[in-house]
Amino acid sequence: MNKLWEYLNQPFPVIRKRGLIVILPSIIIIVLLALFKPFGLESGIDIPYKIAGFGLITACTTFTILYVAPLIFRNFYEKEKWTLAKHLATCTIILIGISTGNYLFYLSTTTFHINSYQTNFSFWLLVTLVTGAIPIIIITYILKNEELKINISEINHLNRRLQSIATTRGNTYKESGREITIEGSTSKSVNLVPENILYIEAAKNYIQINY
Repeated sequence: MNKLWEYLNQPFPVIRKRGLIVILPSIIIIVLLALFKPFGLESGIDIPYKIAGFGLITACTTFTILYVAPLIFRNFYEKEKWTLAKHLATCTIILIGISTGNYLFYLSTTTFHINSYQTNFSFWLLVTLVTGAIPIIIITYILKNEELKINISEINHLNRRLQSIATTRGNTYKESGREITIEGSTSKSVNLVPENILYIEAAKNYIQINY
């Protein structure tokens, strides 16, 4: 259990392209509904509006969680404290919000039989969670790999900078003990004497300087 908790609380990259996360799933939902026509969308002059409605619910819910919620709950969404657990919790909240919106939208726009399984909220929740699990896994994998690439790029940049300093200034720092400032993609920085640095490596979502 401790290992699981430690794994879930590891640092995790925030979603950088939030607009894409809002728009792309909505388009996918609209396309899939138009192709397969589930939930009684087989016929009717209002079918295009219903399909657009489901897509709009997805977009509005995702926009609210990714754009509005961080403005209200600033501490929870703080970049430096973002973890895998918070990422998964946010994705789950989005799916629950979408399933709730779809359920209410379906009830308000569709003529149904009182015993229809589609009038049960658990049906919409199950469908949304199952269909949403795959894109969540893909997004999580992409975010991890993008952050790794960024960290490697920063490491290479810092190494080139240190090599340049060593080449152009020789032993100036060694003699004077003068420090340089190393900055990353966040607001944090560290002051070090270049000659004291052993090596720099990627550590999960951060850069670890060994000296």
